[in-house]
Amino acid sequence: MASFPESIVRVRQFKAEDEQIVQHLFTVGIGYGVGSTRHHVLRASLTRPNSLIAYFLCAIGLSVGLFSRDASQRLLGAFISAASTLFFVVHRRALSRMMLKHADNRNHSDMHNVYSHYKIASNGPDNFWVAELVNKRETSGRVVGCVGLDTSPIPGDGTAELRRMAVDPTVRGRGIGKLLIQAAIDHAKTHRVTTIWLTTSGHQTVATGLYEKFGWKRLSTRSRLASPNKFADWVDVRLVDFVLTL
Repeated sequence: MASFPESIVRVRQFKAEDEQIVQHLFTVGIGYGVGSTRHHVLRASLTRPNSLIAYFLCAIGLSVGLFSRDASQRLLGAFISAASTLFFVVHRRALSRMMLKHADNRNHSDMHNVYSHYKIASNGPDNFWVAELVNKRETSGRVVGCVGLDTSPIPGDGTAELRRMAVDPTVRGRGIGKLLIQAAIDHAKTHRVTTIWLTTSGHQTVATGLYEKFGWKRLSTRSRLASPNKFADWVDVRLVDFVLTL
């Protein structure tokens, strides 16, 4: 974690000129580097059922291939071992590609024009915030985090979704996520939002723990990102839906 001894963290409303850095924060936070959602998903997949099955079949195949006296059984063992290894590699590649696709701002309509989608000018329940790291001797700083409150995905008065939570990996551990979440909750209460939903990766225990500290309750667990492709079910991604009642 980088050290910024003379800086403070300040949360403010999103400005149109923040869009590019916010898009970058989201992309990096989801898809790239240590601490990204993709990193956590790939690491967690090593002990998930699909990988465990591949390990088991590979071990069986190797045992048969190495110790069987029958040539046809040795060939079968080699095939089982190779097939399970291929499955493991292909599955991890599919996981990686899925997360990189999710990290691509082009696949999310709200990230095309944050100012417009989150109705910044309307002073309503929808809003978007950034966290700035500001030197004590300056008036503006570097944007290092973001979060949005969006009423459009969920019908019904008084309901919103917490979206696009991201923190620069170089400054994690400074309580930036807490400040962003608190800003969203305070805004929601002011605008009579009574329920806030969110969906996050179940593999990121620090993030899920933070949400639970603020009072979010686990509602359900899903196996993958929403996809029209019925064959995507075999890709082992665990998502958790949370709900907060204010």
